[in-house]
Amino acid sequence: MKKKIIYFVCSVLILASCIGCRGYLVYKPQKKISVPLDKITELKKIKIVIDNYHIKNQRYSERLVQQIMLSLNNSFRDVSICASCTQKSDVIYIVPKEFKVGQREIPALIENSKEFRVGFREMTSTIEVVYNADREIFQCTGKIKYILEEHPILEMLLGPFVFLETLLSIPITIVLLPLILDETTGIYKISINNAIFISKIKDIGIDLHNKLLSSTKFQKFANTIKVQQTKPALIEIKPEYTDYNSIIPNNSIDAGESSQINITLTNKGEGTAYNVVLKSNTTDNKVNLQNNIEIGDIYTGESKNAIIPLKADLTLQSGKAAIEIQAKEKRGYDSKKVKLTISKAALKIPNLTIASYKINDSNTGLAKGNGNSIPENGETIELIPLINNTGDGKAVNVDLKIISINNELTIEKETTTIPQILPSKKVTGNLVFSIPRNFNDNKINIDIQTTDVRGVSTAKKTIEIRTETYQPIIAYQYKLIDDNHNGFLENGEEGEIEIQPVNNGK
Repeated sequence: MKKKIIYFVCSVLILASCIGCRGYLVYKPQKKISVPLDKITELKKIKIVIDNYHIKNQRYSERLVQQIMLSLNNSFRDVSICASCTQKSDVIYIVPKEFKVGQREIPALIENSKEFRVGFREMTSTIEVVYNADREIFQCTGKIKYILEEHPILEMLLGPFVFLETLLSIPITIVLLPLILDETTGIYKISINNAIFISKIKDIGIDLHNKLLSSTKFQKFANTIKVQQTKPALIEIKPEYTDYNSIIPNNSIDAGESSQINITLTNKGEGTAYNVVLKSNTTDNKVNLQNNIEIGDIYTGESKNAIIPLKADLTLQSGKAAIEIQAKEKRGYDSKKVKLTISKAALKIPNLTIASYKINDSNTGLAKGNGNSIPENGETIELIPLINNTGDGKAVNVDLKIISINNELTIEKETTTIPQILPSKKVTGNLVFSIPRNFNDNKINIDIQTTDVRGVSTAKKTIEIRTETYQPIIAYQYKLIDDNHNGFLENGEEGEIEIQPVNNGK
């Protein structure tokens, strides 16, 4: 008998333990903490204060605040709690405004099991977040997740205990409902299932944590704090002028020329240089440059390169150009001003003329023809103008091109570039066109033009070239061959006609 009593007591204790722990085994928060790994160090520097003034007298508020604090501790090092504390700058204040617990869950269970399931799983809290002069409101929800839904084997093991608890809880709930439920507010006076309740509150804390980190206002605030707490930067700049790729590469600023200043920016300080902008100016209004160039952040020991483009006006005068350059940093850790002095040269104007031309219609170069220097049907003609520079300055990147030509002709090479033509020098260029076989005009009219790349000298010429047209004239001869060779077909004879085509054209 004693053994039976002992077995019974042990069974009851085991059953009660399983039923009592069922909530902790079956329910867990639905959300997961989201922490950006690349910003963990930066987030640790931010101070957060949870102000529970609005909910401090509300039931379960202490648990909510504690769970919010635990969630925020995953990303932030300095999290504290206060009640109606004076707000300081550069501190984030978390202010829970409203906390809704239990939405008449038990009546819903009795009336409609589906409504019970939805209401039973969710809890809400309105939380205000204050960033200095800015603020925003988060609606955070607490939901639970049934572990048994993910693990069928566990559901089989705990299923009997869940069933027993359900059988026991329904009559107890009906009896105790008037005692534990406040009919005016719909809030329970005691916790019905502590495990479920805690899981919901944890979920609210996790929800707040994740929404806070993804907020653009928070990110802006965090970036401001990061900048304020970073050690000083020390920016050093090294400028170097170059016109290597310009039209006149002579290491000076020439009128009408585009050149550049190459800049190397190095941060030799202990902290990051934020929002660096490269500024430059010159007192010479004939030298145009880009005044502001955004560089961005420069980390400690990092170097970045930048280019300041220069464009000299055609009216530039000879002398020296003084250019002042400085890197400006967001917090005021600017570089020293560097003054660069560059030689500049006034424009010497070239004077281009198209002196003469010749025609290539042989099978050399780009031409294809009979080599008689007369454009003819079916030939490809290479036109070779002779360009003369009679000015004081050299012409650079001279563009030679066909402006117009007979509509029937096909332009094979419309333009060509001559790198330079020195004063008192003549240089040839080549343009190519082809003549179709059906062309029947007796002349070709071509307009050509040559221009210095700076636009300081232009020459045009109209060329009229005599042509010869060669067209075929097809004729034929025939001969009748019969049996008696008299040239006539007679009754009963057979014969053949022999036709011989002849080209009587040129």
